This record gives sequence, structure tokens and C-alpha cells, in this order.
Amino acid sequence: MNKITFVLPIIRKDNILAQTCVYSILQLFNNDDVEKFFIITNANDIDYFKQVFQHYGNKIIIINELLVYPNPISHTGWHFQQVLKLYISKVIRTDYYIILDADCYLTKKIGYYDLFINKKPIVNITYKHTNDWLLKSCKYFDLKYDDVSDDIINVTPQLCSTRFVKELCEKHNNLPELINNGCNEFWLYYCYILKHYDFNDYFHVDKDARLGKNFIWDTSHIKNNSIQETIDFQFNDPSTIFTLFQSNMHIHPQLYIPIINEKIYLTANP
Repeated sequence: MNKITFVLPIIRKDNILAQTCVYSILQLFNNDDVEKFFIITNANDIDYFKQVFQHYGNKIIIINELLVYPNPISHTGWHFQQVLKLYISKVIRTDYYIILDADCYLTKKIGYYDLFINKKPIVNITYKHTNDWLLKSCKYFDLKYDDVSDDIINVTPQLCSTRFVKELCEKHNNLPELINNGCNEFWLYYCYILKHYDFNDYFHVDKDARLGKNFIWDTSHIKNNSIQETIDFQFNDPSTIFTLFQSNMHIHPQLYIPIINEKIYLTANP
């Protein structure tokens, strides 16, 4: 199926950011190439988000997180969201799906085939750096850290193979426990593929052709102390597809969300 599915786990406090995230996809991604856009949330917020997204079209599906995985793990909601990003694969019909967080957004008008180079999907990558998430994931799959490529997959926004995520979930029913104890959903997925397949046979790995780029992780990434200039750069850079404006920087969304929304509109309506 030459379509893509989008997945966004959120809670109520993500509302403003999530609307911009979804707006960017509906405005800039060829809607004919979108199978579904799953928004995963808790039972108490189902009706709230149905109202928020009622005019966003019938491809938006609000789904109860307990229908994705019925046993919430004991640590933070952030840990449980990692579990949901994997177990949602059981209801996805497309070969690939893109996982987003609320602070991610699309910057270019693209469609399904723009996600591929030489018939291989592009992924969000980063340079390998020592961290507990990757070390613990390597250890679980009995991989030597030094043997892992210098270019490894990164966090959201991330394109995943539905087949490989399903395999991971079916063969390793302790994923929630692993995530609770310091592993990361994406590097568990990545290490699973490295253990059983050649990653480069299935994905296009190139630091110059990434799914995500020019992320604003902290205030040091804001150019010349100008939010406008920084967001302009994200949208104007020809190699930036998805990007993000980190929501935990203690910058009020009203200082940047209207700028992002305007850039999305202008990009969709040149």
C-alpha cells in the first residue's frame, strides 16, 4: 500500500502543539497518500480531543491508549508513550508509519514517494553517542556497542517499518519492562533490526538526507535570539523535511506557535 500512517501520542496539555503538528501534515503532506492519522490519548481525554479535531477530516482517528496496550507501566507517562508508539503497529495497515511528538511539524509540501531514496525509506538519524538508552538496548540484544554504525536512528520524528515493529513486539513481550528500566523504544527497534537483518538493506541512511533536521532542542539553537529567524530557517532550508521546537524550553507557545502556523500556511499556499 503506497500510503503512510501517522501516529501521535498526546495528553491534554499537548493540545496547542498537537494542533499545529496535525495542521502541518494536513496542509503539507499529500492527503491522498495518508491512510490514517492515529492520535493516542487516555480515556479521560478522548471526547476532548474528538472535539478539538472534529473539523480536521475523517483520517484523524482518536484512539484510547488502553486499546493499544492495556497495562500502563509504572513509571512516567513518557515511558508509556514509548510503549504505545510500538504497540500501535498492530492496527496499522501501511508498510510504514511515521511517529511524531506534539512539538514536531512538517516544513515542506511532500507526498509518499518523497519519503524514499532509491526505493528505500529515509529515517531520522543522529551521530552515535554514548548514552544509557543505546547501551542498554545493545546489551539486551547482545550487540557490541563498538560494532554499531556511527550513524544511528534518532528519536521523533521517525519513520518505522510496520513489519519490523510488529516482529519486535511479538517476539519480545517484555518491551514495557525494558523501557521502564532505561531502554528507549527507537533503539530497541533499531537494535532488533541490527540483530536480525542488515539495516542498510531496508533503509536509506544518509546524514544529508534525513527525515528530521534543524531541531530546536534548547535556547542555544535559537538564531540571533530571534524565534522568527530560527523558524524561517527551518522552513527555508531545502533539506529540512520535519523539524521540531522543543516544548520543554519554558518558552510560551504563543511566542512561536503563531509563527509556525503562518509558515505552514504560506508554504501550503505559495
